[in-house]
Amino acid sequence: MEKSQALLLEERYRLESRLAHNQVETWKAQCLKDNTWVVVKILKLTEISDWKTQELFEREAKALKHLKHPAIPTYLDYLVDPAAGAYYLVHTWVEGQSLAQMLTAGQVFDEAFVVNLAEQILAILSYLHAFSPPIIHRDLKPSNLIWDGDRVHLIDFGGVLEVLTPQGGSTVTGTYGYMAPEQFAGKALPASDLYSLGATLMHLLSGQLPSELLNPQLQLALPEKLPISGRLRFWLEQLTAYQLAQRFQTAESALAQLQALSSQSILSVGSHPPPPETEIQLEHRFTQLSLRFREPYFSLARLGISAFVFLFSWMLVTGTVASLFPTFNGTWGFTIFFAGPIYATFGLFFGLGFAVKWLGQFLYTETTLELNASGSFKLQKELFFRGRSRYFQISETGSIRDIQALQKVIAYYQNQEPIYKLRLDLGGLKYDFGSQLSDPEKKWLQAEIVDFLSRQFSSSQTQLFKARSEV
Repeated sequence: MEKSQALLLEERYRLESRLAHNQVETWKAQCLKDNTWVVVKILKLTEISDWKTQELFEREAKALKHLKHPAIPTYLDYLVDPAAGAYYLVHTWVEGQSLAQMLTAGQVFDEAFVVNLAEQILAILSYLHAFSPPIIHRDLKPSNLIWDGDRVHLIDFGGVLEVLTPQGGSTVTGTYGYMAPEQFAGKALPASDLYSLGATLMHLLSGQLPSELLNPQLQLALPEKLPISGRLRFWLEQLTAYQLAQRFQTAESALAQLQALSSQSILSVGSHPPPPETEIQLEHRFTQLSLRFREPYFSLARLGISAFVFLFSWMLVTGTVASLFPTFNGTWGFTIFFAGPIYATFGLFFGLGFAVKWLGQFLYTETTLELNASGSFKLQKELFFRGRSRYFQISETGSIRDIQALQKVIAYYQNQEPIYKLRLDLGGLKYDFGSQLSDPEKKWLQAEIVDFLSRQFSSSQTQLFKARSEV
């Protein structure tokens, strides 16, 4: 079949572009009923070299028909054309790139992304393994994992053990390097999928094929110089233990251990030690960077400027009034209409200064910023009085992929010196915070946030982001 022919399949689907053609053709197609994109797989008996291909094709159709999960393609149709000796499997289209394509494109995967990915895949495996008997995928690898920008999808269920067939007696199915050792003997267990997951994650982190990571003991081992935490390294080694008994036995246990590691906070991040005596609370987990700090609600410099403008305006107005009413320009008139307001204004000016200084000890804002490897951020500001009463709360949320820069911009001037604040620049939207922090604190926060966000972008995006952030 050629792309230009746009052949009709059972008057239901129009084939648009061929994605693969081994013994099974895989097409991106359009459903003529609702114009949605679908995947059509075509098996022709005249083009297969053995009956195992047909068995795997039918196995995938049977498995997908039983599965209902948002991260797994949805079964739509299964058609048979006896005259042509052809079988057609139709399932939903998954938008995105496979992890294999991302690796080929030079994508660098950091620890935070990989842990987020692992949590999502373990949730999928928990669903599959909960069937009775468990559904074992047996071919989990980068090319069978599609990343849509926010979440991962697992595809290609041709290698699964049949849903209604007990374990045992299966043929060897899988991909060398990602297959668990027991699969070479035709045995597959839930822990086999966990091994494949570990091999996949190691490939993403190192950029090396799993077969290149085997040590003399046939254990997958990441390069020592790879910049990841010892906790994640240990977890991956347990996930890919050569001996089945030393491996995690269930996706739930692997996920629980990973989440326990992720919840452990690291208060000083990377190569940026916090400034001495800072009260900023900064926590860095595998998948999240969060910070919290307090600032005085009032800025004496800004209020002083406002009071000066108010004083000057009052003097101007009262002087104008006195000139318009000359009969009151005597001593009493001057005192009443001009000098009195001046004295009152000076009193108000200094009174405001003392009042603000006193209130500043009790009234403050608390700023919280959360950045997540899943792609979201939240900036929240709250006004407190003595830490007890919250007067108002402002909360902004968005996608970290929309953040173009984190800059230091001038907030105001004090003694002719600029006072800076931090600004998250999202193009049309700009979120400011931290004007009352010390300069070392601002510099530290900017470095930490820029480092975390840079790990979420591609190399070209990272260079542009850092250039815009002027770091």
